[in-house]
Amino acid sequence: MKTAQKVVLILVAVLLAGFCAVDYLLPGGVSSLLASFQTASTVSGDVSSSVSADASAEDAEQDASSASDADAEAVTTEVTIPQYDLTVCLDPGHGGNDPGCVTDDGREESADVLNLALLVKEKLEFYGVTVVMTRETDQYVSLSDRCATANDASADLFVSLHRNILTEDTSACGVEAWIEAKYTQEEYDLAANILTELRLAGIQEMRGISSGTETSSTKNYYVCSVTDMPAVLLELGFMSNEEDNTLYDTNLDAYAQAIADGLIATWVQYGGESVGEETYSVSLVNSYIIAQQARAEDGSEAEISQADGSWPVGGTVNDTVNLRSGPGTDYDRVTTLSKGLIVTVVGSSANENETWYELTFEDTDGTVYQGYCLSAFVDLDGAEDADETEGETELTGDDLGEEPEDGQDETENEAGDGQDETENETGDGQDEDGWPQDGTTTAGVNLRSGPGTDYSRVTTLRSGATVTVVGSTTNDSGEVWYELTVQGTNGVTYEGYCLSTLISLS
Repeated sequence: MKTAQKVVLILVAVLLAGFCAVDYLLPGGVSSLLASFQTASTVSGDVSSSVSADASAEDAEQDASSASDADAEAVTTEVTIPQYDLTVCLDPGHGGNDPGCVTDDGREESADVLNLALLVKEKLEFYGVTVVMTRETDQYVSLSDRCATANDASADLFVSLHRNILTEDTSACGVEAWIEAKYTQEEYDLAANILTELRLAGIQEMRGISSGTETSSTKNYYVCSVTDMPAVLLELGFMSNEEDNTLYDTNLDAYAQAIADGLIATWVQYGGESVGEETYSVSLVNSYIIAQQARAEDGSEAEISQADGSWPVGGTVNDTVNLRSGPGTDYDRVTTLSKGLIVTVVGSSANENETWYELTFEDTDGTVYQGYCLSAFVDLDGAEDADETEGETELTGDDLGEEPEDGQDETENEAGDGQDETENETGDGQDEDGWPQDGTTTAGVNLRSGPGTDYSRVTTLRSGATVTVVGSTTNDSGEVWYELTVQGTNGVTYEGYCLSTLISLS
């Protein structure tokens, strides 16, 4: 060992021995010794006093910071939730000998929705809501009994929980809501509020609000029409889609909170007031905090999309055009707006390079409709021209192509998955004496109840779907439409019309 290293080791040993002696001989040990040094320094001069004072101030600041952190921690361990005198009926679909949709690996719709319903019940009860369940176990309950449960309880709102499946197209995904064909404004708002919250909770795709049923725009799902209160049927993702299942399992608690918050939002929107407050541990209602934070962040974005915040404003439809359940042609058609119709625009939404107005109007039969329309097709009251309305960017003819004819959709030259057939597509038709013939869809396309896009959507056909063509017809626009039938994966046989150019005959 080198001499220098030996010297260092000896010095270290001496110092350790000295500190041990001090710790043994002095009351308070080393800490007492250091305190006496600090006291001596304080009285020896201004510089040492200043250093000591700074150290004390720093210690005090750290103590105050620790106290502040402790206070913040104490505050966030509890949350106060308003209470509401509200009765909700939750209807987990299927059950017992009716499992609903079933995947190849045995996953059952009835079990999925029951798990969710029980969580929604728990969330609602935090709000003081009275919750009536149509079933709480794996049991069969008839549709009439489900409605009777809700009606007998005089429930204020009704939600039926379901999931979709489409085994022949595992890419199909997303969440959607169904309401009556002739729905009330409150029913529409109930569906919209819940879907808004679910979007924040984390879903793969928003499929929007649809009225009627999957096979008819004039008929209703039983639980939506026989219940006495505003009702909505939710389809919470496709069991045939792996990502939808993963999101369902991962976000189940958040989905429950979202549905609860959507119900409460609707109740408050239509005059329901808080009847008090209750304080709960955050550990019990953690998703409540997450939902409030997500809603606050989304609210900021919503304010930006609403221009200068001067909504609502009156407007007039300047052409015949479809009203959509969301801001885009891939959303379901709610109804068709006639040229000259007076509407109320309640907001706007940006969809890629398009601006869509959210609007509402009352039909001659008293039905209130709400949905979305391209801003170019609505003239706002008080606007000198379309380019100066509410600071929104109006689309020109170059953006839109030719204006759509009566009842046609707003995108002229595309026919993608779930989109409508365009005005520029025509076909030669087939010799009707040769029907029926087998065929295959060449793109994702809507099956219509009549030969034109102004007819209601019967269902959506995926690209490559096998159909049977039973006839053809030429509409007033000169387009050739095939009349066809197709077997759905749910066993239902659909009948309707599709543009001939989107069907390849065998």
